Amino acid sequence: MILCWHYRRVVSRSLDADAPLPAPAERHLRECPACRRRFEAEAAVARQLSAGAGSQRRTPSPFLHAKIMSAVARSQPDARRVPWPGRRVSSVALGVACLLLAVMALWRNPPPIQALHPLTPSLTNIAVALSLPRHDEVTAWTAKLQDPLETELDLVISDTTNALNALADNFLPENVRESLFERRSLDQVP
Repeated sequence: MILCWHYRRVVSRSLDADAPLPAPAERHLRECPACRRRFEAEAAVARQLSAGAGSQRRTPSPFLHAKIMSAVARSQPDARRVPWPGRRVSSVALGVACLLLAVMALWRNPPPIQALHPLTPSLTNIAVALSLPRHDEVTAWTAKLQDPLETELDLVISDTTNALNALADNFLPENVRESLFERRSLDQVP
């Protein structure tokens, strides 16, 4: 059955391309009567379509060539839009100039040596001057933030539940939905 499906696709592609059938496909058609009947029917339809196509041919409009050429010209990138190579050079030059200015500024006004050393007294003074909140302040802040966060989390869970129920109502068959709801109600019973 899988082979039939594969060879039907091969046969359809060959008929569409008006190409000869590959040898394995011909061998399968000799062995499988169902695929052979299908091939004969598709070949007959293809012959009828190609025979009827000749009578439907019309001469193209005299303006068709001009329309096609103008559409092709519009779709091609404009030569004026090509970036000028000097733009890259100027952006690199600007970057180098900024780097040189920064080096010159640091060279004229170097930072104090104490600021470069990791264990300088100035950094320890900053750490001592920094006051951390007390335990009761942190607890109060946590309590103030907990209620809005719980409310927001409850709203998110409610919205998600509503969305999943709406999807289930619209896209799942009724017997599957009923079995899901029965299972959920059984899970909730202690």
